[in-house]
Amino acid sequence: MTPIEEIKSKLAIDQVIGEYVTLKQAGTNFKGLCPFHQEKTPSFMVSPEKQIWHCFGCNEGGDVISFIQKYEGLDFKGATELLAQKAGVVFKGFAAPDQGKKRVLHEIHEHAQSYYEKILHAADDASTKTLAYLASRGLTDQTIREWGLGLAPDSWDALIVHLRSKKFSEADIIASGLAIARDGKVYDRFRRRLLFPICDVQGKVVAFTARTLQYIVYQDEDIAGKYVNSPQTPVYNKSQILYGFDKAKHDIKRLNYAIIVEGNMDAIMSQQAGIKNVVAVSGTALTLDQLKLLGRYTKNIILSFDADTAGSQAVFRGIGLAWQQDMNVKVIILEGSKDPAEIIQKDSELWKQAIKTSIGVVDFYIDAVCARVDLSRADHKKQAVQKIMAIISQLRSRVEQEHYITILSRRLGVSTETLWALVANPQRVDVAEEIAKAEHASPMVVSQHLLAFITAHPQHCTFVFDQIEPEMLSGELQDLYKKIIVSYTKGQSYNPRAFASELSAVELSLWSELVFLAERLYESLLLQDQERERAYLTRRIRQMFLSQRLKELTEAIRSAERIGDAALVDSLLRQHQEVSARRSL
Repeated sequence: MTPIEEIKSKLAIDQVIGEYVTLKQAGTNFKGLCPFHQEKTPSFMVSPEKQIWHCFGCNEGGDVISFIQKYEGLDFKGATELLAQKAGVVFKGFAAPDQGKKRVLHEIHEHAQSYYEKILHAADDASTKTLAYLASRGLTDQTIREWGLGLAPDSWDALIVHLRSKKFSEADIIASGLAIARDGKVYDRFRRRLLFPICDVQGKVVAFTARTLQYIVYQDEDIAGKYVNSPQTPVYNKSQILYGFDKAKHDIKRLNYAIIVEGNMDAIMSQQAGIKNVVAVSGTALTLDQLKLLGRYTKNIILSFDADTAGSQAVFRGIGLAWQQDMNVKVIILEGSKDPAEIIQKDSELWKQAIKTSIGVVDFYIDAVCARVDLSRADHKKQAVQKIMAIISQLRSRVEQEHYITILSRRLGVSTETLWALVANPQRVDVAEEIAKAEHASPMVVSQHLLAFITAHPQHCTFVFDQIEPEMLSGELQDLYKKIIVSYTKGQSYNPRAFASELSAVELSLWSELVFLAERLYESLLLQDQERERAYLTRRIRQMFLSQRLKELTEAIRSAERIGDAALVDSLLRQHQEVSARRSL
């Protein structure tokens, strides 16, 4: 028995957590108010049987060690030492799982960033043109160096050769995401691109965003797209990191608000202009984990979007998630599809003024919803009223409600009496939940439900394993699914406690959520309902995966046609036909 296993065997998780949180029994589990976020209704669950905890409000979870780490602010070693004292376990100390590997991956990224930066300042033709481009975008040499920007050379293996010279193994280089193994060979992931290092909260480089230099340095076509990003690795989870946060966090705390922009250049230019409390989502939708990270420093955020993006469902969902975290949200709308970087380059005072004149989220929501419907049609007007009143109904201030109801009445030509009746309706929907429901049919959610289903009913594993390949699931659940397959294959089932001991901290957090989801949704399903749910989930995941694959192949075919590669077009067309046939089954 390892020291960790001995500690867990001697300590009841409900008793340990009960020293920090008031727990009440709820069936075989315990429930209490989450210590990691403010809530009035308990959503924090502890399972003594499975020795795990999970909060459905802030989506945190794990085992007793992860709880102590988070609550006490300790690292893995510190948390285990504290628990060892409680359990009366004596040991000399040991390394945390995955820590050695993570240290190597951090070192690889540090060397890669230094290498790419050196290439950018090599004073050759490619670097000179790249630096000229950055200067044309308004970046100073000091800013370029402060942010560690780099250049991936015109080579398929230059970085690999460099990292090998630093005594890193090929396996670790591939694991870092900076190299790709294909057809028995290993290639640099990034080639002929401008590199933006992505750092974690501590400022350690964990990934890169790579921008094409097509028509800037190189004239031939780059079929990989404008931006290529590092994949998820043990040190990089894109949903948990905000670009520039390591540089902005102290100013966010000092000023008590954060500005969230879309692109890396927006964040860099804003900080160069002296507005330091700015971070970027780097082209992805704002996530709950990113908001929780911000929530440690401020409860006030300003979202910046161009006019084209502002009305998107992703923006609505981000606002809903921010409200779930009790955040105050304002919005900057940039007209003319301009981004902050362009505005700052023209006149930084215009950007500062845009921040000062940011509008409340309800004003933004009214404008965005009304812009997406035809207000001359009664059915569209009804739809707009329902969506907007769902927000106004949640306002705590009667004065604010009256203010926005008056505005909405004038704008839509609906009486204030009718609108007040909707406020009084006790069956109104919580807006944060309603906005977040847009995610319900996403690959991530359906993948979670499938794994929760087989956790509750492992007798269906064989069928699911035959139908669903790991690559069909949402990215961060693929490795967990693989481990479930291995565990089941060993013993035709998987024991919750034994399975939990095989997981990393990140995987354990994901799995703890699945366990409670399984209890809540699936454990009481009758046999016929189980079969129906199994069929729905497997069919939905296959459809989502194959539809996405068809989109990727269609884009690849267009790119191959543009460069006149007939052989590649034929190969891609055959793949497209095969995938289409699979989807129609």
